[in-house]
Amino acid sequence: MNEQEMNTGATYKLFNLPWYYFGIFSLIVLIATYTKVLPQGMAGCFAS
Repeated sequence: MNEQEMNTGATYKLFNLPWYYFGIFSLIVLIATYTKVLPQGMAGCFAS
């Protein structure tokens, strides 16, 4: 990371999202998977 990126507040990104958004969304999908509340079919298969 260079000095300009540090001054602009750039953060680490995963899939072009800030790491904390990615972590929150991942946690929601994991909880939904383990509690088996994801819908059956195409919508649920992409999340799990």
